[in-house]
Amino acid sequence: MQAAAGNPEELRRLFHQEIDRMEPSRLEIFNRMLQQLRLFELADQIDKGFDADRMAGRLSPEKVAKAVRAVRREHPYA
Repeated sequence: MQAAAGNPEELRRLFHQEIDRMEPSRLEIFNRMLQQLRLFELADQIDKGFDADRMAGRLSPEKVAKAVRAVRREHPYA
């Protein structure tokens, strides 16, 4: 699979061709890979959100400690 870097439409076309040629047993593996990619993207979004909150002063160590204490009070460990 060779594609011009930076050409999303060409990459889409090539990806579709590859998927169409895949053995059925490989589709589940490919699906898990896509789910992992989505998880990485979500983790990156969450990380950026925490960074922004930290920079804005909404996520200080004191506020985090207070939130942890509140959750532990409501949900004590067994």
